Amino acid sequence: MKYLFNILSWLVIFVLFSGCSDESANSKHSLSSVRQDIKAGELLPRQQFDRRDNLNVRLQIYTFYISEEGYAELSEVFDKAGQLGFEYSDEKDFIANGLVTTGGDMLAWNFLSKVLTKEQAKVASHMSLQTLEGMSEDVFISRLEAPSNVHYSSGGVVSGLSLVPGEFVLRLKPEPLIGLRRATRLDIETVYKTSIAERGKFGEFVFEAVDCRVRLSPGQFILMGPRVWKADYDFLGDKMFFPERSVSAVHFCVIVCDSILE
Repeated sequence: MKYLFNILSWLVIFVLFSGCSDESANSKHSLSSVRQDIKAGELLPRQQFDRRDNLNVRLQIYTFYISEEGYAELSEVFDKAGQLGFEYSDEKDFIANGLVTTGGDMLAWNFLSKVLTKEQAKVASHMSLQTLEGMSEDVFISRLEAPSNVHYSSGGVVSGLSLVPGEFVLRLKPEPLIGLRRATRLDIETVYKTSIAERGKFGEFVFEAVDCRVRLSPGQFILMGPRVWKADYDFLGDKMFFPERSVSAVHFCVIVCDSILE
């Protein structure tokens, strides 16, 4: 709980002093995920619910955006911050698709927070998520407003996909770990959901090659973002975290484990 309080306290201070950018470059940032009314109270842990029948996991989920140069500096400390053992459906495909993960406790967070403060990263969105074991929840990351093409590596084979307007989400699903009461296995899927209905259903595509999972305890965080920023790249990580090429802003997602109750 000490580590959790420190991480959330930093985020409160970060939002209070940085806020959302008023610069013209950021004013062009039209992603619907960007909220201008982030309240400090939203970042504070709320009262825990005492549920004993099922595993109950509470997560705090933040989407940040930062300059290209700032993200390049941030990515240099990912290895230092990486304390958690991620498992991948296929690690080579995960890397080839332009994605990266890191995470740990407060000691790991300190490496990242110094860069975030220095480079004036902004909070694009925040949400609190409480879910039970075995239940999945979708977390919005970004939206494509126009048809687009993306390169996708699966099984070591790169193919081109045509995407209609829609949105990228992370599908989060906590699963219990036998013998561990204060930890959960968080399964993460990357999904593209279209806004065009077909036969009464909204279409979606699961990028199974980049599925990953990690053991997570209260007070720990994970970060998921693009591996590197290059304007001419069109792989999954690029489309997901740079939806607007006219804006020099890189997106990434931070998930903090708030509490785990039985």
